[in-house]
Amino acid sequence: MLSFVSGTGSGFAVEKAFPEGRRCGPWRSKASIRCRCRGASTTSTAVMLLVTLATGATLALGTTDRTLINSISYKQETETLMLAESSIEYAMAYLDGVPDWSSLSLPAPNLVPPTVVGRGMIWADIQNDAFDQDPQVDANDMLVIKGHGQLLNSTEMRSIETLYWRPQFTIPPVAAVNICAYDVLGANNGNMRIKGWNHYLPPSPCSGSHCNEVRKYEDPDVAGVAFEVPGQEAYANFPRTLEGDPPVASGVCELRGPTGVCARVRLILKNLDRIVGVETLTYWPVKGKASYGSVLDPKLIDVAPGTELRLCGTSQGAGVLFVEGTLVITGTFTWTGLIIVGPGGVIDQRGTANIFGSVITAGQADSPAYLYMRGNGSIVWAADAIRVGPFNLPALMSSWREYR
Repeated sequence: MLSFVSGTGSGFAVEKAFPEGRRCGPWRSKASIRCRCRGASTTSTAVMLLVTLATGATLALGTTDRTLINSISYKQETETLMLAESSIEYAMAYLDGVPDWSSLSLPAPNLVPPTVVGRGMIWADIQNDAFDQDPQVDANDMLVIKGHGQLLNSTEMRSIETLYWRPQFTIPPVAAVNICAYDVLGANNGNMRIKGWNHYLPPSPCSGSHCNEVRKYEDPDVAGVAFEVPGQEAYANFPRTLEGDPPVASGVCELRGPTGVCARVRLILKNLDRIVGVETLTYWPVKGKASYGSVLDPKLIDVAPGTELRLCGTSQGAGVLFVEGTLVITGTFTWTGLIIVGPGGVIDQRGTANIFGSVITAGQADSPAYLYMRGNGSIVWAADAIRVGPFNLPALMSSWREYR
């Protein structure tokens, strides 16, 4: 039997049998045919491999280019978004210096001027809140802040809209002296008087033991001393003169609970370093006359923790006096407004103190507040004197969204 090989384009060979009488010539031998087929197959495979590699390289280069472009775009978008977020902080820093937001009132948005930060630029505008559409920016309420960020030498820009509100707290005392839980009242020495009857404000800073005390009947009277905890009065020392409606009130509801006066005062003390307009004193002049505020220009004064101030001369002030350290009064001291004694705070009154308004102690279990009234003078309720505030706590973000 003789046989020949049939080849295909793919180089695949198959032998078929024929009678032996028909022999292949030298140029048609099996070996030569097989070699030809294998050579064609190798060449085709190489060509196809090269084409595949070229196509893959092109695709890979294209994919790499797109990945690089996407990476650059993502980086720019992230940078501009961070710039936009920074612009909100920029606007809030601007608002921290504005105690009264009503001064921002304009028919058009208030523009916080652009500034360059690193590789970008930020700016913001402050607009009316979206709830009441008031023609003016609300005072100490809610504001819409729109912050913008843009890369330098680029058109890429992102914008964020936030709604901020600034909590407001008023402190409505319920007595001439308000004693929260854990605190100490010592007033059994000297000639101090505590009166819950409503009084007019003195016409000017005064001295002496009576200091122009004139009853005012237009506003209701309050208790002389009020305690947050029932039975707390059993541990107090009262002055010789104690008047009010009633003279002593125990377990007063308005002082208790998470929304009571004591809780509000503690919250304010906790955020005191962030409240706009508080002036911290580490020294009060002991000679001559020292004045801190007036009825027409009340101040927020803080006797900082660890500070001991001794008032040896004549001093007066108006507004809110926070005592977190120690305040020793050996001279003549007149204050119109609120005096708040915080945790660990001490008022040691040995001279003549005339306080028109109210005193509140707000200590804690591990750090009580102390009110020692051992000299002369009086603490008299004056409703007009405590109309200071409201206290503006740091603004809080209510909502956030990105817009184009």
